[in-house]
Amino acid sequence: MSFGFFLDYADYTTAHEWAGEVTCRWACTSRMTVQPAIHLIRNSNGNYAAGLLRMYYVW
Repeated sequence: MSFGFFLDYADYTTAHEWAGEVTCRWACTSRMTVQPAIHLIRNSNGNYAAGLLRMYYVW
């Protein structure tokens, strides 16, 4: 199992935005990996959150 995070800043002409993500990844089988994540966004319009579920399969 592995864990990760990132932070990002974007400065647009009319606004700015901060974004971040916290995630972990674990192998379900020798060929399939699941990676859930929480993505947080803060910009001039407000604060937002998105839940993500990434799945990887190796042929």
